[in-house]
Amino acid sequence: MTLGGQERLRYAFDVVHLWELPQELVLDTEHVALWPLAGLMSGVTAETTLAVATRIAASPLPLATRRELTALLAVLASRRLSPQAVGAVLRSNRMLEELLRESPLAELFKEEGRQQGRQEGLREMARLALQGRFGSLPDDVAAAILHADEETLRSLVVHASTESWEEVRSRLDLR
Repeated sequence: MTLGGQERLRYAFDVVHLWELPQELVLDTEHVALWPLAGLMSGVTAETTLAVATRIAASPLPLATRRELTALLAVLASRRLSPQAVGAVLRSNRMLEELLRESPLAELFKEEGRQQGRQEGLREMARLALQGRFGSLPDDVAAAILHADEETLRSLVVHASTESWEEVRSRLDLR
């Protein structure tokens, strides 16, 4: 930047492709505030996200800071992984679940949990409706129900009493 014909400010910067760098670059430092960046870095998985969150939770930082850093890790990891996978893995650890309960992500996790509950209920309804009509379900049908989206599950429940076995299998993309 120039002012009065003279250069006053100059900034040099490099572009860093975090997704190409190993997580150890930030995790091997004592700077806990950098650890959430591991959620964007090479090799990120649900398991590595859980490991980083556990390390943050065990750090000697104040509770509010640990909550913020864990929430930041979850947000960043959700850019590389599905938000559902990140939420599920963090909720699987009781200590992290309690830590996140008061975090900015608490409402997001609650809504995600409600959505998962609705889908599980629909799966169970579809399974029971088909079982009631056709008897024991073959393994391929049971597996297809587990992986079906919400729209498919709803249509199974609505049409279970009127469709033929072939139509049910077709609705599940089974031939």
